[in-house]
Amino acid sequence: MNKPTLTHEQARAIDLAKMFAFNIPTIIENVSKGKPFANPKYSALERLDIYTIMSALVNGYEIEKSPEEKLREYFNEANVLIPVSKTHYQLGVRDAVRKTVDILGITIEGINE
Repeated sequence: MNKPTLTHEQARAIDLAKMFAFNIPTIIENVSKGKPFANPKYSALERLDIYTIMSALVNGYEIEKSPEEKLREYFNEANVLIPVSKTHYQLGVRDAVRKTVDILGITIEGINE
């Protein structure tokens, strides 16, 4: 059973729809018929195809990593124990990531915070 990967917005919409507003058949009906959801909180569901939403409802789902999470993961890979021959490369990776987020003027916990 493969779990689909959803955006944070899509995962939040599925959770809200299941908890507060709709039952599963209603969610499936709206998506399969291309009916828009009345509440904009659920609009992210409209971008899912029927197979993805059914799989997410039945099997669960994974949440896509945000760009910040992906960058933090890449940055932290340079922290692992590495052979001496790769030390300079890994230090360069860490410096480049720090410099990039500083140039962009963003703060990412675990990198430059």
